[in-house]
Amino acid sequence: MPSAITSFFRSALAVRRSDFCIARMPHGKKWTADECTVAAKAYVAATQDEINGADQTAADFSKRLNSFMKSFSPPACAGTGTYWDRDPDGRRGVIWQFLRDTVTKECQKFNVSLNRVRNANLSGLTEEEKVNVAVASHLRKISVGETLYSYKNFDKISWRFYGAWHVLKDTEKVRAPQQSRLPSEEVASAVDAFGDNSTLSDSPVESPVDDVPVLSVSSKSSRRGRDKAKNDAFFNNILAKKTKILAEIRTEERRKADAMRMNNWLAMLRDPNIPDRLKEIAFENVEEEVQKSRREREGAPGLIPLPPPTAAEAHENDDISADSHGYEGTAAL
Repeated sequence: MPSAITSFFRSALAVRRSDFCIARMPHGKKWTADECTVAAKAYVAATQDEINGADQTAADFSKRLNSFMKSFSPPACAGTGTYWDRDPDGRRGVIWQFLRDTVTKECQKFNVSLNRVRNANLSGLTEEEKVNVAVASHLRKISVGETLYSYKNFDKISWRFYGAWHVLKDTEKVRAPQQSRLPSEEVASAVDAFGDNSTLSDSPVESPVDDVPVLSVSSKSSRRGRDKAKNDAFFNNILAKKTKILAEIRTEERRKADAMRMNNWLAMLRDPNIPDRLKEIAFENVEEEVQKSRREREGAPGLIPLPPPTAAEAHENDDISADSHGYEGTAAL
């Protein structure tokens, strides 16, 4: 009897599971490569607006972004759910959210791949070819056993966000990495601080000689000559100090650049996502740097220290030295 009552209530209270299922939100259309590029152009235009600039609220910026998106979009986009029609009035911030959460993150990840390729010392490749190799590495298209040079003509357009990256690569949010170079901007700024040679020779320089009282002399020409000599010595002293400082800065910059390259190569060796070919190149570079530093500590690079002379060679050198002195004495007579 209890079982019959239980089954009755179960059948009375039974509901279908589908009655409580929440309907899924429909997914929007996938952003095409052209849409990503147009959205990037709209972002650059909205951020570089001289009238508003950074003094914009999130809602205002979203509306301006949508306005620029509409101006850059191809005609007849209304009702298609693409380009600016994804957010017609700009209130939902669809375009800005896609740029912030998808486009910029993809571009920043690509910059990591581009930085690895630039630090791989691929000689003979142009900047565009390095970008092609970086796109292949970013899309994980590099096969094991193949060299990176074989991907220099890889179709970079196959990466959906390439057009957007090309537009955003010079912005603060997505800035492409720059290859290290010597002398760096710090050396250039140091040169500007001390001035070039024309500044030292042509422009008036405040000299301590002006504060020294000049003794009376019999001729003005002698005073001018003495002052000119002091000024020349003062200028030569400044030039010597500037040359010494620049040499120290260049040495420090070279040391920093070597350390940065070494850290990048070691990071590539530790990264499990780096292809084996890149790791081989990084290992060769690390080994070369270690050998170079070892040679610099031991002496001149590439030179092998000579063994000490034997007793016979030392006696022969003494005879040659004595003959040369005798010849010089005869010539003097």
